[in-house]
Amino acid sequence: MNAMWRYFQKADEFRKALTVASAFAIATSVTGCTTTGEHVRFYDGAPLKTNEIVLLKIERGISNCRAFVWNVDGKPLGNPHGFNRNNTIEIEMLPGTNTLQFSYQDDSLSHSITNMTLTFYGQAGQIYELHVAPINDGFGKHLERDFFGGRFFWTAWIIDTQNGEVVAGRKREEFFHWYE
Repeated sequence: MNAMWRYFQKADEFRKALTVASAFAIATSVTGCTTTGEHVRFYDGAPLKTNEIVLLKIERGISNCRAFVWNVDGKPLGNPHGFNRNNTIEIEMLPGTNTLQFSYQDDSLSHSITNMTLTFYGQAGQIYELHVAPINDGFGKHLERDFFGGRFFWTAWIIDTQNGEVVAGRKREEFFHWYE
């Protein structure tokens, strides 16, 4: 009888410990993961009028390529201490020089292994677009990257939507091939 009583006591202690551990795991996973909003206001204070801000649209759709902005002017866009699911497609910023750090991914799940950085001067009231696209630089360069690593197999550029002028980066000039 005494042995049975000790067995139930230990089982009850185990259940309590398991409950505490489960609660801790849920709490850390919930606080460690975040999702960035589709529209991010990246400045402090009250919302400003559209003619007082720079609006950056993150283009998603050129050959099914997507850019994911991770930080603006050295400040993280989402939670710097945990996993972020990046949904951002528009960022409101203050006018002036802005530096973006971002990555690339396409529908075939090709993605960048390092982030790219672009700096541009944004004028108040203007709308800009960030574009990304793969670079088709030939079979030899592809093999070289596979064996020795490589920094970029993609390019990025920012355009002023009012006049179509590239304000940062290098636009992909060649047409997309049927296999891209």
